[in-house]
Amino acid sequence: MTTTEPNACPTCGTPDVTFVLFGVCSTCDFWQWQFNLPGGLIINGEHYRIGEEPTADALNNNPSQFGSYGRRYVIRFLDGREVVTHNLWHQGAIPDALRRPDSAAFVWHCIVCGAELAATDTRRRCATDQASVDAAWGEW
Repeated sequence: MTTTEPNACPTCGTPDVTFVLFGVCSTCDFWQWQFNLPGGLIINGEHYRIGEEPTADALNNNPSQFGSYGRRYVIRFLDGREVVTHNLWHQGAIPDALRRPDSAAFVWHCIVCGAELAATDTRRRCATDQASVDAAWGEW
């Protein structure tokens, strides 16, 4: 992106910025650093990094020391490989002007039976288990 506005970042066009190293704004500098550092993942336009997998004891004793508080994530790369991590760090949403294609996706599973769910299913239960949960709630 190019801009003719004075003091605008030449990369993203943000006006009235304080320039940092390499003549870009601090936001662009941060994202250029993230993109150049190996191991980054882009999922749904957001940037993540997988940290070293904690031991079970470390995870149970201090989950706050790990990315996403040690929550379990299953990640599928575009080549089909899957990784399970309890140490996923989130750098944030990538600004529109700096967007890159996704390199991976989250894999969600039913919390009741473990079946894989569609990426858009926010209930975290498969249709079969959702029906049984709905029936059980109906009995209350």
